[in-house]
Amino acid sequence: MRLGFYIFLFFSMLFIFSLLTLKFNFPANEDFAFQVEIYINGILIYKKIYNIAKIIIDYLNKPYYHSSKSNKIMKNILINLVNKITIIKIEILLQIGLYDAAITSIFSGLLWSVLSFLNVLLENHAKKINTRHFDVTAVFNELKLKCNIECIIKIRIGYIIFESLKSMYSLYIRR
Repeated sequence: MRLGFYIFLFFSMLFIFSLLTLKFNFPANEDFAFQVEIYINGILIYKKIYNIAKIIIDYLNKPYYHSSKSNKIMKNILINLVNKITIIKIEILLQIGLYDAAITSIFSGLLWSVLSFLNVLLENHAKKINTRHFDVTAVFNELKLKCNIECIIKIRIGYIIFESLKSMYSLYIRR
């Protein structure tokens, strides 16, 4: 019974995502803004303009609130668990294509810089990486965005149990 429900859920989500279209527009009259449009089978269901400068200014003007004790404990536990993760394989393959060759090359260079930054972050913070492969392919005179991400991680169940017990002790016993 449960397996049938999960199969139905999977195929219904696959059907919905096959009808879904996302569009990102950068209006010429707005300086630091982009417009997001979501269509289902050609029918517009969501449209909003996001001003990046306003979002950044609002974030910087937000007052700083100290987090509670439980949030600090959970943050430390997550940091400890992330430090115990071993990355067996990470592979990111991207294909980007726009109708204009100049814009395609600019975006492919931008994606290469993002992937190099990700590579540096992984080098500095990951415990061990066995296999890593990044690739960005520019497809000219065609509108295409294809992303394939494959990541295999390994963590021992003992680390998870130990961090869970430590969090329960910190939150409930040591109050």
